[in-house]
Amino acid sequence: FMARYDHLFSGNNRESVSLRRNLWNLVLSLQTEQRVVNALPSDERVLEEVAAIGTGRFALPESTRSQQWLEKHGDCIDQLMVEEGGNTVEGAGSGAVLRRKVKVGEVIVPVT
Repeated sequence: FMARYDHLFSGNNRESVSLRRNLWNLVLSLQTEQRVVNALPSDERVLEEVAAIGTGRFALPESTRSQQWLEKHGDCIDQLMVEEGGNTVEGAGSGAVLRRKVKVGEVIVPVT
């Protein structure tokens, strides 16, 4: 949809820009689901970029990292899980639970 919308208004004259902006604002105002509104860009000038990379990557550009970045900065936290319905251990609270045993003093998840 966004790619087709972007191609409707290829001109850069004042009327075309104004019409494009007004129509996009109308499109946004007609959305009834908040998650759809959150996924759509508020600025119609970026529609071509959003259509090319997707709404998720546009909204969260740092959400994916290169293999090189992950090797240097990443930490594996697959040993953590959240139990549905909360923790069943009395007095343990409702946070994450470990999938494996750890030694006393062992770092589970580094916090920066």
